[in-house]
Amino acid sequence: MKSVVHPLSGREIPEYATGVFVPVFTPALQGGAMDPKGLANYIQWLGKDDSVTSLFVRCGSGRMYDYSFEEVKAAIDIGQENNQGKKYVFYGTFGEFSGKVDERPDPGKFIDQTLELSKYAEEKGADGIVLLVP
Repeated sequence: MKSVVHPLSGREIPEYATGVFVPVFTPALQGGAMDPKGLANYIQWLGKDDSVTSLFVRCGSGRMYDYSFEEVKAAIDIGQENNQGKKYVFYGTFGEFSGKVDERPDPGKFIDQTLELSKYAEEKGADGIVLLVP
């Protein structure tokens, strides 16, 4: 990753930490599942904006609690294919939540999924991952 010299402090900071870091909203189909075409189109559209430096897919404003394990993998694929190296892309690669506010996921399954999804994102060329502790 490239770095930029801060104009006041003179310190080097990573380029992804400059500009606009966009929390990517997740388009959904009528039944609530992720809309792959909508997500692809949105990422392509964000890629055209010169003020945007980085994207955060599967974030709090992007239905992060509703993603299935397979949808996370699909979102990583969609993000990487449609960004085409234009922006830095970070993914929420933590395991599945139940979708119920008062219910926490099984810790063992959650950790296993988190490890697998994080490795998957790395293999696909993600610039970074974001993890949550339930």
